[in-house]
Amino acid sequence: MPALGEWESNRDFKRENRENEHLLVLGGDLSFVEMVARSGVPGVEEAGGGVVPGEPSRFGLYARRLWDGLLEAEKVASQ
Repeated sequence: MPALGEWESNRDFKRENRENEHLLVLGGDLSFVEMVARSGVPGVEEAGGGVVPGEPSRFGLYARRLWDGLLEAEKVASQ
């Protein structure tokens, strides 16, 4: 699984699970399985800030919040 290889560090190479921003947001060094488990269904408290109807995962919700506006701006700029 390519995502696993990009996420988990090994003795020789520091990967995303050890990057400061991920440690801060996730509260520590999580394995890929632990990180994905935390990305479950968005809770009611996450309803603000651009809910995307039908988005089944928290990870997807946050990705859409980050990228949808940027992609829309890029589309408008290229017209």
